[in-house]
Amino acid sequence: MSAFDTYIGHRKHWHRQEVESLLRAAGYKPALVTGVGFPFFNLYRCLVILRGKKLISDVNAGPAQNASLAARGAMAVFQRLLRQSLNSSRRGWQMIAKART
Repeated sequence: MSAFDTYIGHRKHWHRQEVESLLRAAGYKPALVTGVGFPFFNLYRCLVILRGKKLISDVNAGPAQNASLAARGAMAVFQRLLRQSLNSSRRGWQMIAKART
């Protein structure tokens, strides 16, 4: 996990098998557990990790309009790209699940 993940409250990154087990333990029957967001979410995650603690100070600096031109440009590009990469893919690092009772 990146420093930013910890800062925003993430405690764990889950693997597909762990999500399936958690759903079963809660009494659900997993219908779909897969990755999404390939390739753009994966690229976004790499940039978050590379940015490291600097990203935390960027966030603490205030509203997005106070961000540098480069940061605002990157945010605008990723907002559009992430919408296009919500496809299911085992290569996607974002996780999605669908289960039945």
